[in-house]
Amino acid sequence: MRKQVLCEEVLSVLDKIMPGQSRMRGVMLYEMHLPCVMIANRQLQLGPGSGADPKKIKTSLKKGLQCLKQGLNILKLQPAGSFESKIVEGSQKSLVELENWVKTISEAL
Repeated sequence: MRKQVLCEEVLSVLDKIMPGQSRMRGVMLYEMHLPCVMIANRQLQLGPGSGADPKKIKTSLKKGLQCLKQGLNILKLQPAGSFESKIVEGSQKSLVELENWVKTISEAL
């Protein structure tokens, strides 16, 4: 997906100009988790016989989970009441759901 590619490009630039755990890195990682998960879910929806590679599906889901966790860990460092802190608050349920989904799919495939 285009969004994933753009986030990866921005993260690559941030590695050079702002290495470390910056607010922008946290936001980019948070934004990148969704396309990873969506790609995997689309492949799952195609079902058996579609040519979808179970290993790639699991890898994409795990990457999405990793991006979400890393992004939220960075954004937790932002001041209370900030936009970023609201992202963290609003994403706790999604984090648990995604962890459960990754576990379920990893066991099933």
